Amino acid sequence: MQHKTILTFTALLVLAAGLYATFGTREVVPTGDTPQPSKMDTVIPATTTPTNTLKKTNSYHSKEMGVLFEYPVDAVATSTVVEGTTGKYLTGTIQLSSGKIISFGGQTKDFTSPKGGDITHTTGYTSSEGKYYFNRQVTEASALVVERTILVDKGRTEAVLMTDTDTVGLSGIAAIINTTNTLFPGIAFQGSAATEEEKAIFESIVASVTLE
Repeated sequence: MQHKTILTFTALLVLAAGLYATFGTREVVPTGDTPQPSKMDTVIPATTTPTNTLKKTNSYHSKEMGVLFEYPVDAVATSTVVEGTTGKYLTGTIQLSSGKIISFGGQTKDFTSPKGGDITHTTGYTSSEGKYYFNRQVTEASALVVERTILVDKGRTEAVLMTDTDTVGLSGIAAIINTTNTLFPGIAFQGSAATEEEKAIFESIVASVTLE
């Protein structure tokens, strides 16, 4: 009887040791906790298709840039090409019925001018590992703060949308699109997003862009 008891006790010790080796050293994660990305993780901006708020529109077409887009029928769109010391800069405005202005433009890679320029002096953007940069400024310090991207050109490409104050100022909004044009490789739009209506009009114009 005593021998049987010793065998039973020994078996229990072996079982306990096995259970500890299997489970005893594991970290217990509380149920329901979701690991959060670290600050080093890259968060890729979401891509959306804005609701078209433009009921009646006119069309803008630049043969030189190879870009078409729609704008409100009660707005006025104009553009001109500026000759630089070298190269060209296409600059334009869309004056809305509210009096607010949406500017747009793009430049050739060799454009030089004595004066600096705003975001419409663009040659497009570069994307790498979920981050976006102005062309020719692909450094960590010059990474664009992108809110999200918008599908354009009937879903064939995307515009990067920015609303950070460092890039577009207080209540501002901007978007950059890479074109298929070898002379003007990019076009940018910049306007006001002080109200939801202004932001919706801006996004609808950008989303309507078609590339030739």
